[in-house]
Amino acid sequence: MLSVSNVTTPWAHGQQPESEAIASNSDIAKSHDTIPDEEESLVDFARRMTKELLDKSGVTLVTDTPAQYHALDARTRAEAATWDLTGHAPEHVEKTLHCSVMYTAWSYPHGHLDAQLVIACIVFWILCIDDYTVPVAALSAFAPRLQTGAKQLHPGLDVLAALLARTRAVLNPYAATACTVDVLNYVNSTLHEHHLADMPLARAARRYPLYKRTRNGINEICAGFVWDAFTFPDVATHIQAFPDAILFIALTNDVLTFYKEELAGDTRNFVHDEARVTGRSPRAVVAGTVDAVVDTIRAGRAVLSGAERDAWDSFVAGYISFSVLTPRYRVAGLAERGVGEL
Repeated sequence: MLSVSNVTTPWAHGQQPESEAIASNSDIAKSHDTIPDEEESLVDFARRMTKELLDKSGVTLVTDTPAQYHALDARTRAEAATWDLTGHAPEHVEKTLHCSVMYTAWSYPHGHLDAQLVIACIVFWILCIDDYTVPVAALSAFAPRLQTGAKQLHPGLDVLAALLARTRAVLNPYAATACTVDVLNYVNSTLHEHHLADMPLARAARRYPLYKRTRNGINEICAGFVWDAFTFPDVATHIQAFPDAILFIALTNDVLTFYKEELAGDTRNFVHDEARVTGRSPRAVVAGTVDAVVDTIRAGRAVLSGAERDAWDSFVAGYISFSVLTPRYRVAGLAERGVGEL
């Protein structure tokens, strides 16, 4: 049986020379030592992968409400009350606010409340874009208008632009700039997702699924807020963990949203892209991705020390807990028989 430390993912630390390490992200699919039972029900497979992720990572789900949850919820709602939410159904606003605050409170319990407020508000508007409640025409104009300082074509994008400016008050300069780049990549990827939906993937395009995955989410923004400027003003103390943090965020999401996306028939995602270029089944990709996620957790811990590592451990436990417990990802229903029975 292969141990996680022997998995030769392209980001495994100390496993291969650099020229070999970047050869192919198809090792994600190959890293698992057993072939998933394709006859296993989707719900049983999702439960088993969730349990395997928790067992291998050693993470215990955080089920207690974080200390700053209520203060963050109140401040986020007070800020949302100042936004022009015309065109957004009240029930969607409520559900998205709840998800944004829950994500932030669970993932950054160690963070400063001012930093938590900024990331919670950013996540709200990113979820609105993800749910297609911001018009495509406004998204198309977002980058040039952001670059020229012009008013956006949707009030929510004006809020998002202002939030990006506010990151400079709560993050170190490197992470704050990375936030703007990450949002631009995310919007760009979202815009082109429709145009590229029917594009066939070449089997030789082995790096493309991971390239696409690192740009169609706000992984670097979420990583940057692990170490806010109030406690970690010097990026040199944690920047070497950024690659592992970015991949941890993206790939954990892919494992824990697989159930929801399969129920919805969504095949325009990393798991199915990786399956196409490797010839593996989507379930085999998920199984291998679990090992890749655990590798990023261990690599991050090995890179960091002291308070920086404590912040990483806090984030990892909170991020996984949020992803399992939030209704948005449908995994919470798998835990109805008790978290201990996952």
